[in-house]
Amino acid sequence: VDRTPVYSPDGKWIAFNRNISLSDLWRMPAAGGRPERLTSLRINVYGLTWTPDSKSIVFAGYRDDGTTLLRLDVASRRISALGTTESDVAYPNIGRNATSMAFMLSNSRSGIYRIPLAASGSGPLPKPEPVFPSSGKDLLPAISPDGRQIAFVSDRSARPGVWWAELGRPETLRWIEGVIPTARFAPVWSSDSQRLLMAGRTRGSAGIYELIPASAQVRRLPIPAENPIRADYMPDASRMLVIADQGGGRLGLMLY
Repeated sequence: VDRTPVYSPDGKWIAFNRNISLSDLWRMPAAGGRPERLTSLRINVYGLTWTPDSKSIVFAGYRDDGTTLLRLDVASRRISALGTTESDVAYPNIGRNATSMAFMLSNSRSGIYRIPLAASGSGPLPKPEPVFPSSGKDLLPAISPDGRQIAFVSDRSARPGVWWAELGRPETLRWIEGVIPTARFAPVWSSDSQRLLMAGRTRGSAGIYELIPASAQVRRLPIPAENPIRADYMPDASRMLVIADQGGGRLGLMLY
């Protein structure tokens, strides 16, 4: 999926981002030709713009603590942060004849809600009820197969993490430390409701992590895939399916 094409001010190039979620910056000659990959970030990209000298591209990219403004020097491929103090910035646009830039601040919030099922199809619609009220962003809830537990991703502790609780008992809510989750897919439960799989990273190393909520244990699984993005247990929980980046912006499915 190729998106957001932008001509360089000198008219020689078209920059764009490839893919929606595992996205990177690419460019191609404005007259047509073979696309060239400029970054290997595999992040969400929210808008891009050229600098007036056509030597750099400024874009908004999602990292662990939100969306920030980044600058790519095309010649060296060096990426630097612009140092904005706000998070959740998006869609930068640089003036062609002025050294100024406009961008959008979203400051969005999201929560997890319970919607009671009505006894019948008549009557008013049920009102959504917040499950774990928070001033941060709660995302990607996953109910365990036994229906007793919930896991989700949240930044309510000022950094993204996996949170767990017993349903109906908000006092049991706790943060499972040890992995920075990739907020792209919900945690995946094992069939016995004892374990979770989550794509994430520690100290810059991406991988698939197994979490045991009862003991708050976290371990990275020895999966020989360089950039895994999602995993799911097979019926035999000793094996799993993994989706990983195969290069060139394409994904592959593997059995381990």
